[in-house]
Amino acid sequence: IGSTTTDIICIHHGEVRTQGVDDFTRLKYHELVYTGLVRTPIAALVGSLPYAGDKIPVVAETFATVADAHRILGNMPAHADLYPTADGEAKSVVASARRLFRMIGRDYEGEIDQARLMAAHVQECQLQSINRVIEERLREMYGNMPDTVVVGMGCGAGLVELLAQRNRLNYRAFDSFIETSEEFAKQSDDSISPSVCGPAIAVAFEYARRLKPEEAGFCVN
Repeated sequence: IGSTTTDIICIHHGEVRTQGVDDFTRLKYHELVYTGLVRTPIAALVGSLPYAGDKIPVVAETFATVADAHRILGNMPAHADLYPTADGEAKSVVASARRLFRMIGRDYEGEIDQARLMAAHVQECQLQSINRVIEERLREMYGNMPDTVVVGMGCGAGLVELLAQRNRLNYRAFDSFIETSEEFAKQSDDSISPSVCGPAIAVAFEYARRLKPEEAGFCVN
């Protein structure tokens, strides 16, 4: 799960089992879900938000993004929060709540508990939208899910772990597959961890695999 999309890649006995090769075909075969940790508009995820016991339809405007919900819930890693907010204002919890309230046509008046409830609803809808596709793909690929290992990467790897727990599946962070030097560990931070940079690491390894032996004398950092 990245800032914008979720990629679902099935691997069976070491073989990648994907059908899509670009955004169009990956969407067609349900291997790409267009929702991520940061940029997804709230209106693309929910039709209504809970407020004071009612369900209030959301306005069809990009007044808030899913990043606002994750900030309110404390699920937004600082290294992933790189994009401008919908209104160009601060990335604080209060500013995020203000944007979220605009989605139901209200001004925020310090109702932080209500803001958390709304944010939790947004996150739940996002997880459900991804989970439906995961269940479908796993049923198609394996018939059932109990022995499946879910490997998470991207800035939204924390959400991948939540999805694995929801389906009672074994979870491993991508970091656990990559050996890094002590020097790298001392100098790096979460923004360049193997899990966050997994897609780039995969491209580097694929490039190295295609090189002739005499050309492959480089280190993947």
